[in-house]
Amino acid sequence: MTQNNTIGIIGGSGMLGAAITSAILEGGVVDPSAFWLSNTRGVAPEVARFAGVTVTHDNDALIAACDTIILCTPPAQFAHVRLRAEGKLIISVMAGVTVEQLKTQTGTARIMRAMCSPA
Repeated sequence: MTQNNTIGIIGGSGMLGAAITSAILEGGVVDPSAFWLSNTRGVAPEVARFAGVTVTHDNDALIAACDTIILCTPPAQFAHVRLRAEGKLIISVMAGVTVEQLKTQTGTARIMRAMCSPA
């Protein structure tokens, strides 16, 4: 069952991001046309089987298009990321990045942290 919500994953091509992507799309959480993935390459062959997914390297475009943003970047890389995501729901799966750091670097107070394993 899909919802009227657009979800984007920043850093979605790593092991954890790919596992979350598969779970969301295979589970029908959102229609593939309501799913965005951003990575440094702007390509993601692992989602090619889901027609309609938008793949980009432009985090700002993803944020503008999505209601919920899942952050899956390596924590060390996040220190260099600035996202303007006012009013958006941010879900972080980055170990060691605090809620305060997330608020400062995203501009939103709507923050959730989740720790998970792709296994």
